[in-house]
Amino acid sequence: MDATAFSPSHPSSDPSPAALVPGPITMPSGEASQNWWSQLSQGDNSRLIEKSAAIFVCKTLLREVLGALVAQATMVDFQTDPVVLRDLHNAIQELAGPRGWSALLRKGGRGE
Repeated sequence: MDATAFSPSHPSSDPSPAALVPGPITMPSGEASQNWWSQLSQGDNSRLIEKSAAIFVCKTLLREVLGALVAQATMVDFQTDPVVLRDLHNAIQELAGPRGWSALLRKGGRGE
């Protein structure tokens, strides 16, 4: 057996499952891109998002769908940090209904 087969300079071709788990979605530096919004509505809904980013998403969608006054007056909070995407999706549904989900899809380039 070759002694270099397990050397760090020769990584295994079969990565561990832990290496494949993406980190929590974070607030973008600067303006949120279409790709940033897109990752919120597709893929694994058990993925994590930072609490501050989840609140930003809810407030932004509320502002777009129901107006600035409603967004400002509505308390948005989550019990955990980071937040599971499915909890963010539930919050969007409760706060803004189907119009909130449509706004999220539009921001991600997937809506009309």
